[in-house]
Amino acid sequence: MPYTEERGANQPMGVDVPRIVTLIAVHDRRETTLQCLRSLLHTQQPFQGQLFVVLVDDGSTDGTGDAVRRDFPEVDIVQGSGQLYWAAAMALAEQRALSLRPDMLLWLNDDVVLDPDALARILHVHAAYPDAIIVGSTRHPDSGAVTFGARGRVDRHPQRFRSLPESREPEDVDAFNGNIVLVPRCAHDLVGTIDGGFAHAQADDDYSLRAAAAGVHMITCPGTQGTCAPTLPRPVPEGSPLVVWRALQQPTARPWRGQLRYLRRHAGVRWPYYLAASYVRPLWAGSRHWRPGKDL
Repeated sequence: MPYTEERGANQPMGVDVPRIVTLIAVHDRRETTLQCLRSLLHTQQPFQGQLFVVLVDDGSTDGTGDAVRRDFPEVDIVQGSGQLYWAAAMALAEQRALSLRPDMLLWLNDDVVLDPDALARILHVHAAYPDAIIVGSTRHPDSGAVTFGARGRVDRHPQRFRSLPESREPEDVDAFNGNIVLVPRCAHDLVGTIDGGFAHAQADDDYSLRAAAAGVHMITCPGTQGTCAPTLPRPVPEGSPLVVWRALQQPTARPWRGQLRYLRRHAGVRWPYYLAASYVRPLWAGSRHWRPGKDL
């Protein structure tokens, strides 16, 4: 169901405006999710577009789905199994969204609180670069420092990126975090769908590199478009090599199937070296104080 003027949006029904379908994946962050949806559906300044929302509730147990149904009945909720994590949940949301014949897909993390002019600014950049993926940025809610958004390649390694500072003008970038991203249908048709074969992370990096390979430009939206707290670094697990290896195989860590999938696709002939190297350091760091007999 579209978010129409009667519900406080920007465009009346029947006007020929682009259809924007927002993709959101959620799990057990009820108040965070509701705050994100309020910023998207209740506070945006007028913009040229008809907005839809597809939200995948991946097995929430804190009442997230019911709260969204109560407060935002226009949101299309897809129920997940609880084992999808970000990549597969976003892929599922995208599959539902494509049935709505979108002109644009808007990726949005549920821990983002959008600025009131966020969509207007993103669509303004889109109007100047209609074939490009438009990358939004977020800032720390307290310090104002950039937390997620545009990224640049560090070297030839396909997993080494650096976060870029906010830009004053639209700029080409190498990759992006998937927190706020506008993908026009023409770019989507060249790049393809989000790869839900990854466990959790890597899907946005994968999409970035696939876009670059397809000749699709990724352009920053100047400034920042919302707030989002940074993700704390995951500590290296400690214990025996087997304990460390098992910890690395958790969906939100570095499971080997995802690493293999990613590196074979983007690392060329060097993928076996990169695959081995990605585990040598954490295995050594996590087990360097372990002695046989301490644990299994």
